[in-house]
Amino acid sequence: MLNTKKTYQKLTMSLSLLGLSTVLLAQNNTVFAEIKSAKGNSELQNYSAEKAVDNVVSDKSRWINQRNEKGHPEIVLNLKKKQLVRGIHLYSGFGHKDAVKDFVVYYKDVNSNWKKVKDIRNNSKTALAVPFKRAVNTAELKIVFTKTKENLARIKEIKVIKNLQGKFPAIDDLKAKIKVKYKYESLWNDSKRFPSDQIVLDSIVNIPFITGDFQLHVSMKNFQFSVSDSDGEIVIPSHKISGLYFSGGKAMTGRLLNADREKGIAVFKVKNSVNKIAKVTVLTNDENVIKFTVETDDNSRIVLNAGVDGVAHGLGDSGGFHEKFDLTSRRRVYPIDNNGGGHRWASSFVIFPQSGYAGVHFNLGAKKVLLDGIAGSYEMAIDGVNTADFYYILGNNKQIYQHYKTLRNKYGYNDVYPKSQLFELGWETWDALGWNTNEKTVKETLQEFLDRGYPIRWAVTGSGFWEEGGTTTSFGKFGPKFSNAVALKKWLNDNKIAWMIGLRTNIVPAGGPYYSKRKRFDRNLKVGGFKGNPIATEGLAKGYFIKDQNGDAKKFTSGVFPVVPTYIIDGRVKGTGQWFLKQFNKWNVDGIKEDTMMRLGGNVDVFNRPISALANAKQNYLIMARCGAFSSPGTLLRINDTGGASSMQRRTPLNYMQYAACGAPNVYSDTIGFHRIRDKVSSIRLAWMQAMTAGIAVGALPKKWSVEDEAMLKKAIMFRYALTPYFYSEAVRAFNTGYPYTLTPLTIANKYDLNAKHLPNYQWMIGESILATPLLKNYKSGIMDIYLPAGKWIDYDTNKVYEGKQMLKNFEMPLGKTPVFIGGKGIITSRKSDDSAIEVSVYPVSKISNNVYEYTYMNGKDKSIIKYGKMSDVNFSKVKVVNTTKNSIVKFTVDMKKNILKFTIEPNCNYEIINN
Repeated sequence: MLNTKKTYQKLTMSLSLLGLSTVLLAQNNTVFAEIKSAKGNSELQNYSAEKAVDNVVSDKSRWINQRNEKGHPEIVLNLKKKQLVRGIHLYSGFGHKDAVKDFVVYYKDVNSNWKKVKDIRNNSKTALAVPFKRAVNTAELKIVFTKTKENLARIKEIKVIKNLQGKFPAIDDLKAKIKVKYKYESLWNDSKRFPSDQIVLDSIVNIPFITGDFQLHVSMKNFQFSVSDSDGEIVIPSHKISGLYFSGGKAMTGRLLNADREKGIAVFKVKNSVNKIAKVTVLTNDENVIKFTVETDDNSRIVLNAGVDGVAHGLGDSGGFHEKFDLTSRRRVYPIDNNGGGHRWASSFVIFPQSGYAGVHFNLGAKKVLLDGIAGSYEMAIDGVNTADFYYILGNNKQIYQHYKTLRNKYGYNDVYPKSQLFELGWETWDALGWNTNEKTVKETLQEFLDRGYPIRWAVTGSGFWEEGGTTTSFGKFGPKFSNAVALKKWLNDNKIAWMIGLRTNIVPAGGPYYSKRKRFDRNLKVGGFKGNPIATEGLAKGYFIKDQNGDAKKFTSGVFPVVPTYIIDGRVKGTGQWFLKQFNKWNVDGIKEDTMMRLGGNVDVFNRPISALANAKQNYLIMARCGAFSSPGTLLRINDTGGASSMQRRTPLNYMQYAACGAPNVYSDTIGFHRIRDKVSSIRLAWMQAMTAGIAVGALPKKWSVEDEAMLKKAIMFRYALTPYFYSEAVRAFNTGYPYTLTPLTIANKYDLNAKHLPNYQWMIGESILATPLLKNYKSGIMDIYLPAGKWIDYDTNKVYEGKQMLKNFEMPLGKTPVFIGGKGIITSRKSDDSAIEVSVYPVSKISNNVYEYTYMNGKDKSIIKYGKMSDVNFSKVKVVNTTKNSIVKFTVDMKKNILKFTIEPNCNYEIINN
C-alpha cells in the first residue's frame, strides 16, 4: 500500500522489482563448469531454459515453466564435457521472494540412469549454494522442483561448480550495488547515440491499482517504471535508460509530492538532465488502465518510455507498410500521420498480446511511436506540447480491447454500428471503367455481372457522377454523365444494389473556376477548370475548415484530385458533422466511399466526426471509410491502391492485421484482381483473401476466362455469400466488445502459444470457429505451411481431422480449395439464399463443456443464443436440440459424410444442444 508519509521505500533489491537490476556473472573457468545447453520440460513465453544458463541473474532473464503443466517443473543441463561436479549455485524467485522451496538434483551415471545427488527442503533463499556430499562424474544434471509457488519454477540462473580443493565457493552477493552499462538509441536525439548509462540501486514507489490485480512501480532514479501482476511477474518492463524525456532532457530524479490511494492518484515532481522540471500525475483509478499526465513549462517534445516484452502489433497504416507483422522485429520510429497516400488511417495504439498490455496516446499534434525489440524500448512521443496524456492498458487480450474501446470512446473516437449490406458482395467502377463512368456503362457492366450470377448488393460510382468542372462535394449537382440519377438509383435498388458514390471532405473555394498547374493526371482523367463551391463561404463563416497558425482557413492541394487548392473540413470543430450530413443529403444516394487524398501531417483527427455523422444518420447510409483515427468512421475500413498480387503477398494482409490489432477488423482493400484481372491465378487467390475478410468486391469482368476458371472465382464468392450471416454477427460482437472478432491474428487469439509468434504464412481467426489460411505468399506454388493452434481442427473441404499445435508442412492449397479449417467453438451460421432461414452447423471439435454462441441477425437487432457442451467426441444419434424460448424440440439433420449437425433457427429464440 502506498505510504504518503514515507516517500521512499528502501528495498534491498528495489530495481530488480522494476526489471532493471542485472548481475553479470563472470564465466570463471577455474570454478564453473561450462554448460552447453539447457532444456526445460516446458517454457513460458519469453522465459526459455537457455536464460537459466546465460550468466545473467535477472528477473527478465529467467526460465519459467508453463502454467498448469502436468507434473513438476524440471530442467536438464548438458555440460560441454563429462567431468567431476561438486555442486551448484541456484538463483531463483522474483526479486527477493518466491524462491523455489523444495527441489531434487540428479546426475546421469555411466549407465545413463538418473541418480539422486541432493534433496533440498524448505529453502527460502533466492540465491542458494548447493554443495553435494561427494563429487559426481557426469555430463548431465537434472533438477526437479517439487515445491514452488503455483508450481512455477522461476529460475534466474544455475551455475555448476567443478570439483575443487578447499571450501565450496560462496554464492554471489546480490545485495551489493549493481552497475550495468547500456548503449541505446532513442527518439530523444535522432542523430546521436546516447552515452552509456550507469543504473544503480535506488528507491521506488509502489502504487497498487484500486481495482484489478496489478501494481505500478516507479523508481525515483530516472523515473523508470514497471508494472507487475498479482504473482509478482513483470508485465510492463521498464525502459533501460529513463522513463521520461521532456524539454530537451531525460528524467534524472523524481520526488513524490502527494498521493491518495482511495482516488488512485500519485503526483511526482521530475527533474531532467537539463534541469527542467515536469509534473507527472499518475492515475490508477480505472480498472486495468494507467494514465500518465506530463505537464511542462514549455512547448516541446514529451516522450514516455517503457520496455518491450514479446511481439507488438498495431499503429494502423504506419505499421502496415513494413516487413513483418511484429513491430519489434527492428528499430523503427513510426509517425502517426496522414500523408494523403498509403498513410490515411492513423492510430498510436500498440498491443503486446503475448505479454498482456497495450499503450496509446490521443493528444492532438505530431505523435510518434518508437519500437525497438533489440534494445527493448517502447516510446510514445508528441511534439510541440506542454501537456501530454499517455495510457497503458493491462489484462488478457479481450479485457484490453474492451478497456480500449471505452477509452477511445471517451475521446470521441466512437465505432459505428455495422450495416449488414456492406458485408455482401460489392462492385466498384474504378477498376472496371476508370473515368469512363456514366449511367450507361454502369448499368451495362452491372447487368453482365448479375446475368453471370454474381450477387452484387452495393456499387460504388467513384468518378464522373458530378457536374462538369465540379467535384465530389458539389453536392447534388449531377452532371451530364448521370443526368437521370433518380432513374439510375431506382434501377440499382430494384436489383437489390445500394448506390454509393466516391466522396472527399475537401471543398473548392467559392468563385473560380480554378485551374491546375499540373499537366498529367490520374489514369484517363481530363481536367479543364474546377468550379468554385458556394458552400465554402458558409464553411468559412462557421469556422468549419482546418486553420493555420494564424487562425485562417488553410488551403491544401491534392496530388490526385482535385488538383487545385481546397479547404478541408475539420471534424474536431463542433457542428461539422451535422453540417456535412446536411450537404450530403442533397445527393440522395445510399452511401459513400470516402477517399480524401490530401497530405495533412498530424491532422489525423479531422475525419471521424463528419464521416461517422453519415454512418449514424437516420437515412441508414452505408459508409466505406478510408481516412480517420483510432476508430473507423464507417462499417468498412479500406486500404487503397494495393496493386493486386504484388501487395497481396505482403502489404495488404499486413495492413489488414494491423488494422485489426488496433480494434478495427472490418477491413477491405480494392476489388478482386485489381488492375490485373487477366491474371486468373492471382485474382482467384485475391478472391479467397477477400472472402476471409469483412469486405469483398468485384470490378472488371473476367471476360476472357474459361468457364472452369470463373467457376473457381465464383466458388470463393459464393462461399463468402453463404457465410455472410456469420461474418456480420461477428462484426456486431466486435462492435460491442472492441475485440477484433472478424479478423483476429493468431498471436492475439492464442496468447500463450509461442508458435503463433512467427508464422510462415498469413493466418487469422474469424470469430472463434473459423481459421482462415489463404495462400498469399508464393501463391503460384500451390503449397504452404499451415500452423494449427491447440485443439481439434477439421479441413472445411475434405473433413479430415487434425490435432492442433502442429505445423502442416507443404500443405496442398490448389486454386479451387477453400482455405479454411473449423475448430475452437466449432459453430458457424450460414444461408442458402437471401430469404432462406439461418442454418446453424455444429462440428464435433469443441472440448469445452459450457459453450455459448450468440448470433445477431442481418437486421442488426434480432438475436439467438445457442448453448452446448463438449462436442469433440459427440455421438449425434444421442443428441437433441431444444428451442428453450418455445420449449419445443427442434428438428435437425446430420451430414453423415462430414459428421456435422445442422438445424435452422428463428429470430429472438434461444436454443440448447443436449448430449444425452
